[in-house]
Amino acid sequence: KNRIFTQINDGMELQVNNYSRVVPLTVEKVWTDGENTPVTLQLYYNDQHMATDFNVELKDTTWSHTFSQNVPLYIGGDLVKYSLLETEIGDWSYSEEYGGDGYRYYDVTYSSMEYRDANGKPTDKAEEAASIYLKVSNRRSTGGLSFSKVDENNAPLPGAVFYLYPVNDEGEDTEPGPVNIVKDSDGFNVLEGLGTPAQAVSDTNGLVSFGNVPTGNYYLIEHSAPENYKGTDTVYLVELQGTGFTMKQWDGNSWVTTGKTVVNTLQAVEVNIEKIVAGSFGILSRDFDFTVQSDKPIKQGSGYTLSQDGKTASFTLRHKEDITLTLEPGSVITISETNAQYELNFRWCACFRQSIHRPLRRYEDCQPSGNKH
Repeated sequence: KNRIFTQINDGMELQVNNYSRVVPLTVEKVWTDGENTPVTLQLYYNDQHMATDFNVELKDTTWSHTFSQNVPLYIGGDLVKYSLLETEIGDWSYSEEYGGDGYRYYDVTYSSMEYRDANGKPTDKAEEAASIYLKVSNRRSTGGLSFSKVDENNAPLPGAVFYLYPVNDEGEDTEPGPVNIVKDSDGFNVLEGLGTPAQAVSDTNGLVSFGNVPTGNYYLIEHSAPENYKGTDTVYLVELQGTGFTMKQWDGNSWVTTGKTVVNTLQAVEVNIEKIVAGSFGILSRDFDFTVQSDKPIKQGSGYTLSQDGKTASFTLRHKEDITLTLEPGSVITISETNAQYELNFRWCACFRQSIHRPLRRYEDCQPSGNKH
């Protein structure tokens, strides 16, 4: 209401009151991704906070509201600009800390104020306005989640299965606590009580990709490692935002940021070889030379030397001495003893497919070859 005062000669005052036309104002909330989390909306005029009468919660199946108190089209002779602020989404409150729309895990879009005529159709002319309409649209933010899976030599490792569990921390702006891995009926890693996880498998390039995932906190575990590789029982906390993600490990006190690469090492097969000299002609103090050839590299160790390609180990044993070699699962090996004084040469072939300790013992009845002893 605008007032104009005019002084009359006889001392009387003439007061003229001009009232702005008022119209209903309707707000509508739209979830574009099918979510239906309750929201609270606050109405503003010319970027100023309006009274609590213009604060409304929308939820369930009611996603629009027309304020019972009509609003003016003009204030001080100027058109009024109305706008909305979403002050709460579920248990999350608006915060300037997150910049932009003020939410960490949601994308909020506000439409421009719209005049509507008596038939409910949009119009650009304020004089034709019979109502005002405002709309706000929401969706859960998403972000890409992918990382690398490699072996101990940093080579891409396909076939690793990962599980991703959402953390139930709605409304909490602090990091969740640690959780413990348990084994399922097949002996693979799972987390209990966290629902059905998303799954991803490392491809031929060692890439593990969950695609676009709703933003939030997640627990990530390696459900199963590729064949012949040791799995990891590490639980990772993944903090995913629209701009990227971080991976963290629990150090016993807190979550510590780690790299975005998960490493598996080969399972080890330990082969123990013992030399036993038997027979009346055996020389117990003599050195006996051995070679072990493998179709896969033998790991470095003590008491033997490796060829340049790492597939042949050479060593010397005396009576009742032994040596342990570490090989990859599935290795096929040939063990040979090379001593010219004896007529016996021998070899074993064995295929190892599990992480085990496999002892081999050679009893040799040492008989002379010709006149050699």
